[in-house]
Order: sequence, then C-alpha cells, then structure tokens
Amino acid sequence: MNKPLIEACVDSYASAMAAARGGADRLELCANLAIGGTTPSLSLFRQVRRDCPVKANVLIRPRFGDFLYDQAELEEMAEEIDAFRELGANGVVIGVLTPEGALDQAAMARLMERAGDMEVTLHRAFDMTRDPAEALEDAVLAAFPDTEVRVQKTQVSFYCCRMFACASLPRKKMEGCGRDYLLVTLGLPERLDSPRVMLSTEPYPGRWTTHIPLLEPGDVDGELLGWIRGAYEFSSAKR
Repeated sequence: MNKPLIEACVDSYASAMAAARGGADRLELCANLAIGGTTPSLSLFRQVRRDCPVKANVLIRPRFGDFLYDQAELEEMAEEIDAFRELGANGVVIGVLTPEGALDQAAMARLMERAGDMEVTLHRAFDMTRDPAEALEDAVLAAFPDTEVRVQKTQVSFYCCRMFACASLPRKKMEGCGRDYLLVTLGLPERLDSPRVMLSTEPYPGRWTTHIPLLEPGDVDGELLGWIRGAYEFSSAKR
C-alpha cells in the first residue's frame, strides 16, 4: 500500500529544518510565502541542501501576482532553473498561463527542457485555469510530450503504448456534494492510499484501477501528476 507523500512548503532555513524533523518527505523551497511564494535565493538553497536530509524542489516564480510572464521573465526563470539544477536541486515547481487562462505549452516546454532530468511539478497556477478537463490535458501533455490524446464521446483518454489514464466526459454529480466533477481513472501497480480516491479495484493481480474525482482546476496538482506519472511509467514498462 502506498504511503501518502508529505510535502512541506518552506521559505527559510529554520522552517526547512523544522519540516524535516516533523517527518516531511519532500520540501517545496521558496521565498515570501506570505504573498504566495517566489523563487528562493541560491544561498538559501545551498544551506538547506547542505544541512537538510529531505529532498527539495524549488519554486521558480520571479514575482507575485498572475502567472503570465513576458520573455524577459521567462529568460530569468530558465536561467534560475539552470542554476538550481547545477546546485543539485531535486526538482522545480513551475507554471505559466496564457491570457486565456490555459497552460502556456510553449513556455512550459522551454522551462521543462531546461529542467532536464529533474522532477517538474506544476504549482497552483492551476487555480486560475478555466476548466479541470483542459487543465488535466495541458498538464499531461506538458509532462509527457509523447502522449497521444484520444477524445471520445464519453471520455478523454491518454496513451503512450497503451492507455494509462482517462477522464470521464461529461462530468457527473457527486453524491452528497451537489457539484459537477471530472472523474480521472488511472492504472497503477499498487493500491493508492489517499482520501482523494473515490474507488480502487484490482481487476487482475498487480493492476489497480483507481478513480479520482476533480472538482476544480486546482485539483490538478503535484500530487495528482505524481500519480499520473506512476500510471505512465507502469504502462510504459509493458512495451
């Protein structure tokens, strides 16, 4: 059974060390949490990496406010990714939107290329996207560019060599909630232990079909993308 990953957002040396003592599995290192978080200094990262045993992903956000960045800001973000990669960061946390509220695929591809083999997590910029289905599709394509998207009458499916995830269409009503939701289904090698899971079944040994409802664009977060990565890798291993 999977153990839920505990991630702590920290913006100082003291808070990073406190999170490690408290049992955090991963840090999101940033500055200025009071205004939503911005890119931390290189010196803070060096200190945390030197003394903290917990792996750290670094927020790349040049300023507070919206997530629409001009070319100068994107250049700054790309160079910051280079610097943190060279210093040994486990990953980066990024997000760029278009004026229409969708994920900026071109900008994201540019930043993800600079990240190389580091982990890439998409941050709460998704709170400002227009639609959970669109946010999900954009996030999957940004993380796994070789994905084939197939749109059917009742669902959107994501394939590498075979289907590894799908999202039901149209959205349905969640019992006791009164809100529409999008149902994401993943194929995983283990049962997922999370309160976000609506239903998990094992149709045959070693293959768990897992259903996760999305109520809003912000539900397309780093945790969900980590599970989707697990489904992608599980499917890819069967080639």
